[in-house]
Amino acid sequence: HEAASDGTGVWVLTLGDALFGAPLRVASRVLFQEHAGLRGGSVHVEAASSLRVAVGQMLGSTGAGLEMSVSRGEAVERRRIVEELVGVDAEGVFVRRPVVHTAGTHLVSGGRGGLGGLIAGRLVERGAGRVVLMGRTVPAEAIEHGGAAVVAAVCDVSQQVMVDAVVAALGCNVAGVIHAAGAISVVSGGNVDLGVLSSMFAAKADGALALHKALASVPVGVFLMTSSTGSALPQPGQTAYGAANGFLEALAVRRRSEG
Repeated sequence: HEAASDGTGVWVLTLGDALFGAPLRVASRVLFQEHAGLRGGSVHVEAASSLRVAVGQMLGSTGAGLEMSVSRGEAVERRRIVEELVGVDAEGVFVRRPVVHTAGTHLVSGGRGGLGGLIAGRLVERGAGRVVLMGRTVPAEAIEHGGAAVVAAVCDVSQQVMVDAVVAALGCNVAGVIHAAGAISVVSGGNVDLGVLSSMFAAKADGALALHKALASVPVGVFLMTSSTGSALPQPGQTAYGAANGFLEALAVRRRSEG
């Protein structure tokens, strides 16, 4: 609060892999929402050789909530990740939509949650042949739902070993992945500790990374992660939650860049 009142600047500097710097950048957005008048922002630097340029940008800035990246010695203002991911036509209508495949299996993490169950139902409605619901408390059973086999698999998606086992059992027969696992809490930035971060990151961020690694050599038609506007439109009290969603968006950008 003192920083907000006397015009002190706060900057978040991340170096190296943009994927792991994304949560800090999103957390900084919440910081500036919680402390009106606080100037500064976040800067991502790809290589240590560009640190001098980054420091110069920070010292010369008087704005608030700025986001920049420095690559090959050149600083540019960052676009919000949503602009990189979402394609719209001239009328603002989405032009990229996930495709549901009738052959193969669709994995849904967070299968026992309301969102996971809703997604599974929509997959079946749109012709998915087989759906596997992954969850920590999912009963090991299979049911017929509208002609599609819906299979439950007990799996803590934040645990790489368990995710690897589920994927290995399916072989290369994975048509799509929908990562819907996650948790939410409202904690102001000053009260966020490792316990809060761990609870927010476990299912959402750690789970997404576990699925990403497990499917590294498996051709997947759709890899969809349910994020939140909390990263692009941060709200006070959602530092950890927004940061976890920021990781998902950065992972989506990474996967797209890798084809």
